[in-house]
Amino acid sequence: MVITFCLLTILVQGQDIHFSQFESSPLNLSPAQTGSFDSDFRAVMNHRNQWQSVTVPYLTIAASFEGKTYAISSIKPDFLAYGLLLNADKAGDGNFGTTQLKFSTAYHHLFKGNLFQSIAFGINTGYNYQSIDYTKFYFGSQFNGFQYDENAYSGEVFQNNRLSYWDFSTGLQVTGKLDTIGFTFGVVYNHLNRPQQSFNDISDSKLDGKFNTYLFVNWQLNTNNYFLPSIVYYRQGILNEFDFGGILKHHTQQLAFPNIYAGGWIRWKDAAIIKAGFDYRNITFGLSYDINFSKLYVASRGNGGYEISIIYQFNKSVKFDVPYLHHCPVFM
Repeated sequence: MVITFCLLTILVQGQDIHFSQFESSPLNLSPAQTGSFDSDFRAVMNHRNQWQSVTVPYLTIAASFEGKTYAISSIKPDFLAYGLLLNADKAGDGNFGTTQLKFSTAYHHLFKGNLFQSIAFGINTGYNYQSIDYTKFYFGSQFNGFQYDENAYSGEVFQNNRLSYWDFSTGLQVTGKLDTIGFTFGVVYNHLNRPQQSFNDISDSKLDGKFNTYLFVNWQLNTNNYFLPSIVYYRQGILNEFDFGGILKHHTQQLAFPNIYAGGWIRWKDAAIIKAGFDYRNITFGLSYDINFSKLYVASRGNGGYEISIIYQFNKSVKFDVPYLHHCPVFM
C-alpha cells in the first residue's frame, strides 16, 4: 500500500494539465490571457491523446469561452474580460481522473505609446475534482501461484477514491510592437494556496506552486508571410519544462481560407512537436504531434501523442433599424 500511495503522490504532483499547442489553450496558459484577442468573444476546444503506444492512453480535453465588457465607461478604452474553462483528464490503468472548472477575469489597460500597447492582470478561481478506480490495479497478492485472480483479496485497504479542492492562480501580461515585430510576454503563478492533494488522510501532499513564463513574437517578414517564434518555461516543484520554436504563417488573400500555418517546437530533452493549421473564416484549426526522444523512447519508439485545437472568434451582432416606410395616400 505504501508503494501505491507513493506512486499516486508522484502522479498527482507530477504535472498540471497543459497542451503542446500552448498558444492554442490560452486560459490554461495564463489567466491574463483572458480577453487577449481582437473580437468580442472567443471559444476554444482542445483534445490530446498521449502514450497510446506505451500504456493506457492519457486523454485530455479542454473547452473555454471568453468575452469582454466595456460597461464601465470611466475606464474606457480599458476593458474587463471574463472566461470559463473546463478541463477533463483521464490517465493510467486506474483511470485517474481530473475535472477542473475555472472562472477567470482580467483587466486590460491600453497604452497610447508606440512600444507598449497593453498590460493585463488576471486571476482565476478553480474547483478541482479527482478520482481513481482501485479495482483497475493489479497486486502481487492476487497471484494464486498459477495465474492472476482478479477476485482474490489484494490485502490493500484504501481510505478514499476521490477528493476535491479550490485552487487560485494569477498572471501578468504585456503586449507591444516595435516596427514590424509584435510581442506578448507573460508571467504566471499557479496554486497560490497550495491545496492539499492526497487520497490518504494521514499523508501531507500539498500541490506545488507552478511558475511559468512565455514570450510570443509576431514578425512580419513581408506582405503575406509572418514568422511566429515562441518560448514557454514551466517550473513546478523539482520539475522543469522548456519549449521553444516557431510557426510560419502565410496569408493567402482568400476570404474562406485567409491563413495557413506550419512549424513546431522542441520540448527540451523530451520531444519534437510538429504542427500544421489553417484559418477557415474566423475559425482556426490546429493539429500537432509529439515525437518522443526522451529516455522513454525505448518503450514509445518515438510515439508521443496527437493534439487538436479549434479556436472560434466572433463579434456581437450589429443591430440596425429598419427604415420606416410611410405609404402616401392614393387620391382618386
